[in-house]
Amino acid sequence: MQIRPSDSHVALHRCYLYLIMLVEAVPHGYTAEQAPRTRETVGPLLVAALRDVVRSGMSRWRSWTAVGPAS
Repeated sequence: MQIRPSDSHVALHRCYLYLIMLVEAVPHGYTAEQAPRTRETVGPLLVAALRDVVRSGMSRWRSWTAVGPAS
C-alpha cells in the first residue's frame, strides 16, 4: 500500500488525538469501568496510527526509532 505525504500528516494527527484521549482520562475522572475500556479501544488505534507514520517513510521518525532523536 502506497502512503502519500498527506496520509502521514493525518496519521500524526490521529496519534495526537489518541494520546489526548488516553491522557485526559485522569483529569476527566473516568470511572473504574471507563478507563480500561478507553485504553482497550484507543490503544490499538494509537498503535495502528503509529504504524502508518512509520510506513509513510518519515526519515526523522526512522532516525529517532533507530538511535534516538535526530539532530
